[in-house]
Amino acid sequence: VTFEECIVAGNPLEGIYGEGSTVIVNHCAITQNGCGLHFTSCVSTVDGGTVSANSGPWGYAGGLQVEGGSCTVKNAVFESNYSAYHGGAMAFYSNATGQILNTDILRNAASVPGAVLVSGCTLTFENDLFTLNQQWPVLGQNYGAPAFVNCLFFGNSDASCYFDESYGRYYASADELNLNCPNASGNVGGDPSLAAALFSGTLTADAAYDSATHRTTFTDTSKSFTAGGLIGATVLLADGAAGVVLNNTATQFEVFGDYSGNGLSGTGYDVVNYHLADGSQAIDRGSLANASATDFEGDARPGGDGMVD
Repeated sequence: VTFEECIVAGNPLEGIYGEGSTVIVNHCAITQNGCGLHFTSCVSTVDGGTVSANSGPWGYAGGLQVEGGSCTVKNAVFESNYSAYHGGAMAFYSNATGQILNTDILRNAASVPGAVLVSGCTLTFENDLFTLNQQWPVLGQNYGAPAFVNCLFFGNSDASCYFDESYGRYYASADELNLNCPNASGNVGGDPSLAAALFSGTLTADAAYDSATHRTTFTDTSKSFTAGGLIGATVLLADGAAGVVLNNTATQFEVFGDYSGNGLSGTGYDVVNYHLADGSQAIDRGSLANASATDFEGDARPGGDGMVD
């Protein structure tokens, strides 16, 4: 089964569920579901797109849950997901194997610590950014064996990289991870300078929530957007709430979910992308070994300098 350039939103338990099958999710927006993606004994691939603002109930991860099988994630963004259990962004169980490549993991949270849970699994993180997550970016349990290659860690709430619960080992910095953790090399700390604003604005009316469509409409009459031109972009409100634009007119844009309490008149907002700004600590720090042939926007990589960010 292949999902291509889809918006999957508003499902209370899971956005996409696969069992015992091959599932490919290409350049999709998975938002405002329970668990965004849930694969059991599958061969699965998530290539590009955003997984954001999903909220997994007890027993489920927020963005992605993998139980057995194998999963490759590349060129994706996992942002502002939450789990009432483990794994705000991702959770891997039951001897699953996988690779997380060239992926941004930011602003995720869980009731039980760990933006990413690796429980009894073999997993490689390569060329990934772990930014502004609550508590440990990665939690290892049941002798899970994650490898970290050329990843960047910044601004996570306890300033850590990885906690190996099985052995009681806590790796507080990228340098410590490289020196003392098996299968860790080339990792760095520092500001990746992500989410540069395409433009900023201020809402000119209170956000309007439609319970029938479960969408919130924001208004900024000072703008003149191209109709449909913001679809798929991420909107960050001043209080940190984030949503993916589903549709827009010249002065209004729609986001799935109820943001009426966040979007009062006078609230500032940014429409953002995920390019690296000048001075980013992630520039030219990636590994060529498993680098993708294309980037988040589908452009060929590496560039003319032969380097990987």
